[in-house]
Amino acid sequence: MSFRTFAHPKSLRHLLAAAGVLAVAAGASAQATTPAFTLNATVHDPSVVREGDAYYVFGSHLASARTTDLMNWTQISTSPTTGNALVPYPQTEFAEALTWAETNTFWAPDVIKLADGRFRFYYCACKGDSPRSALGIATANAITGPYSNQAILLRSGMWNQVSPDGRIYDNAIHPNVVDPAVFFDATGKLWMVYGSYSGGLFIMAMDPATGLPPEGQGYGKKLIGGNNSTIEGPYILYSPETQYYYLFFTFGGLAADGGYNVRMGRSRAPDGPYVDAEGNVLTEVKGAPGTYFDNTSIAPYGVKLMGNWQFLHVAGEVGTLSRGYVSPGGVSCYRQPESGKYVIVFHTRFVGRGETHEVRVHQMYLNEDGWFVLAPHRYAQETLTTTDPSQVPGEYKLLNHGKDITATVKTSTIITLKADGSVTGAATGTWAVSGDAFATIVLGGTTYRGVFTPQWDDDNQVWVRAFSAISAGGVAVWGSAVAYPVVNVMPTITAHPQSQTVMPGASVTFSVTASGTPAPTYQWMKNGTALAGATTRTYTVASAAAADLGSYTVKVVNSVGSVTSTAGVLAFPAPPAQVKVAKGTGTAQIVNLSTRGIVAKGEDVLIAGFVISGSANKKVLILGSGWNLRRLGVTGEIGRPKITLYHRVDGVDRYVTENSDWQRAGPEVAPLAKQVYAPMPEPSADPAHGDAALVMTLEPGAYTVMVEPAATSANEDGIGLIEIYDVQPGSGSRLVNISSRGRVETGLRQMIVGAVMSGAGQLRVLVRGVGPTLRLLQITRALANPSEVLYRYKDGTQTVIATNDDWWYSAQAQQIVSLAQRVGAFGLTDYSTDSVMLVRLEPGQYTTIISPSDDKPGVALAELYDVDQLD
Repeated sequence: MSFRTFAHPKSLRHLLAAAGVLAVAAGASAQATTPAFTLNATVHDPSVVREGDAYYVFGSHLASARTTDLMNWTQISTSPTTGNALVPYPQTEFAEALTWAETNTFWAPDVIKLADGRFRFYYCACKGDSPRSALGIATANAITGPYSNQAILLRSGMWNQVSPDGRIYDNAIHPNVVDPAVFFDATGKLWMVYGSYSGGLFIMAMDPATGLPPEGQGYGKKLIGGNNSTIEGPYILYSPETQYYYLFFTFGGLAADGGYNVRMGRSRAPDGPYVDAEGNVLTEVKGAPGTYFDNTSIAPYGVKLMGNWQFLHVAGEVGTLSRGYVSPGGVSCYRQPESGKYVIVFHTRFVGRGETHEVRVHQMYLNEDGWFVLAPHRYAQETLTTTDPSQVPGEYKLLNHGKDITATVKTSTIITLKADGSVTGAATGTWAVSGDAFATIVLGGTTYRGVFTPQWDDDNQVWVRAFSAISAGGVAVWGSAVAYPVVNVMPTITAHPQSQTVMPGASVTFSVTASGTPAPTYQWMKNGTALAGATTRTYTVASAAAADLGSYTVKVVNSVGSVTSTAGVLAFPAPPAQVKVAKGTGTAQIVNLSTRGIVAKGEDVLIAGFVISGSANKKVLILGSGWNLRRLGVTGEIGRPKITLYHRVDGVDRYVTENSDWQRAGPEVAPLAKQVYAPMPEPSADPAHGDAALVMTLEPGAYTVMVEPAATSANEDGIGLIEIYDVQPGSGSRLVNISSRGRVETGLRQMIVGAVMSGAGQLRVLVRGVGPTLRLLQITRALANPSEVLYRYKDGTQTVIATNDDWWYSAQAQQIVSLAQRVGAFGLTDYSTDSVMLVRLEPGQYTTIISPSDDKPGVALAELYDVDQLD
């Protein structure tokens, strides 16, 4: 199949995944193989197509070639003469186009495979000294032909005649119909971009079934150019990582003295408008009116990726060659769906070799701003590796491609990237690594963003580290490490792992900085035992737990020797000195317990458990409010809740009764609500909105009230309130505990537990907000880091009584453990981020609010225990 299909998107970080660091040269990561370039091909304006495991390029003059590794090529055809492998009789097969164009040769073609399995060959012919051209389509069953002519699609250069757009042809505004490139967009729509000089580059929609353009488009839509500016060779590539379409094209003349150079713009839509890195709309870029080939008008625009360049030989390097490119262009691009690699394929001439040209392939990378940068050296199947900042420092050959259109060959100068992050030499500034391999290079006050990458320096026959980056002004800079002979050096650690004391749940990263040649490898150890997979210069504990505490060291190894770092110790802070809270005094007791939280279904139902202690039965009023919450200023309430009461006997919850309409719960609801000062529920005849209630006389024991949306509720997720009132205080039994479980979020969707105490003296209570420990009870979405605040309401004023975030560091932690065991509460995990408060309270009204301290929602358990019941 054609390569012009789109794989599922992968993250930009995936593209920069580490691939292993092997031997080094000049301080850079080497790859696993030593590449050899033994077979080059001559194909001008190569358009790359993948079919099976092979790649094909088709170019001007019906030249073509094949490769399986994008490094070594087999020439298939070279000229438009009888016996051409693609078209055996080209002068006859394409006679109509050649006659119109008054020529006997062809310019840059393109090939694509459509859904019917057949290949479409988009060919073009041009007179050369004028825009008189024809663009047509041929078909074949195999990618290498033979191709049969189907039709001419477009013509240009018809002086004083009507053009396809209905106007008299004008070479300043109408295109020269050559250099087609056909592609599918991300939605499966087919397009053709084309054009050279004259009126610019154009795009038009194509029929994906036939490969033909639907009628009525004229020449299509202009993307860039006009007034005979030197812009040609368009190619469009979609990136699933950035979801941009990238338009590649060339400025200048294609000959060795023409200053051909590769540029780029991008757009969210395949048909534009395209912009450059400065935000210039490329549709407006063209030559000055009345001019021909006015390079000064267009030079400032587009991201210039590459022009003429040469890395000069440096005395002392392992090799002596110094080859460079002249007038590179005629580009096409390709994304490997299986690896996420991008390559750019083009022709180039060479320093000192006249008009001789060959196909070259370079890898491309996306920088942090979503722009492509080109690897400085030709593709050698390198894979981007994680860049260790300690391996970057050294001397580099620096190339600045500028923005000009010139036949001058840009040559390298020497800079030094120093270990302190500075740059000295022919240019000064700073350098830095971020992420896996992103590079930020500041030179002369201009910031360039790109990547550090391993590269095969073919002049010196050695792997080196290189960088490629572009500025916000669209200027590319390249760097290639000077290939001095390698001197093996034993690893040295310059920065050891540092000890860290953190709170439970915190993210912790240990790091080491080391140097050595060859580049060292790393193995982290905890308490002397190797950690599986911990083989980079950093080791991260995502959420510190007690099991992670200990000493961390790293062994740094290369072929010369090894060295082990000093230990970095991971510890939790020591708990504070313990202070006991004395038991209460007098006869205070709880007369009301309540919970406000989210009412939903499944794991997110609101569950309230309460305990009656003593020897006598207790009459209680239970209210479940949804609609009634509106009077309290709460929005987002559950439309109508249903409350179901269970009695726990011998560890089993036994169904007692249920209610979803308080008006059917008996005549005592209203007078009892008035007696205990509860918010009076309102009558409702609407089955979607209302409140629930129960009046029950219960024997001492443990009970559970489940609150969920009633079958008729207006919604299945909203805020609800469950309240338990003791309507017979001091009757030989008492309410001593409430435990409520539900989903906790932020804002109005926090969990709120309330208690009212009556009587005299003080009462000692234990208040718990449990999240992390719930994971031990198989609650998969437990709240990771709950915090709680206890308030008292008195005389219309709200006062903070106590707060807690991490219970282990409470001054009452030891007493909390003891009292929790005595009241039958399950134990909390040591060092967990659950919250607990132990306080003495006077009779009055209290509220504790449970919320996520990290703003991440989850299921929590809010508990309030009367611990003085034990004495």
